[in-house]
Amino acid sequence: MPEITGAGAATVRARCWPMIFRRAAEAAAQDLRLGAVPLAVSILGQAVLGFALFMAVGMTSTNIPTRIGSALVPFLLFPMFFLYRMTTAPAELDLERQAAIAALEAEKEKRYWQALGGGNARRHALLSQLRELFKLDNDGLSPELMSNLAWPPMEWLNAKLEQRGLLWRIERIEQE
Repeated sequence: MPEITGAGAATVRARCWPMIFRRAAEAAAQDLRLGAVPLAVSILGQAVLGFALFMAVGMTSTNIPTRIGSALVPFLLFPMFFLYRMTTAPAELDLERQAAIAALEAEKEKRYWQALGGGNARRHALLSQLRELFKLDNDGLSPELMSNLAWPPMEWLNAKLEQRGLLWRIERIEQE
């Protein structure tokens, strides 16, 4: 994908941050299993624990900032998870974007072959199944093959067609 530069890049980045913040907050709440009721119980529990720490530290120290800091410690759980999720959210969003693009490309290719006619559509469907089998059986494949923009080696495909008892094969045609 081409890199966006200049003023357009700043606009794209500015539009991405709200999505990243929202995704990080949702993921952090999910990690902590915070729904509406659990959130209220969690905040109440943290407040009680914070008050207990405030009182306990007060018995050993009269330093107010220390007491306030110890009372706020239980409330750091969500921000810690949120910061962690802020580091993982962009990659997750990018993977979702890539998957959506691959699904659109596959749909476009499917419609193309369906428009060519029934026989070609059936053959293309079989080749697509073989491509999925190739992806499951092999590691370290190219991103193009993983996103269905490329095909497995022609020799492998023809061997699979022969194993299935089919009489047709594929061949590379050079376009001028």
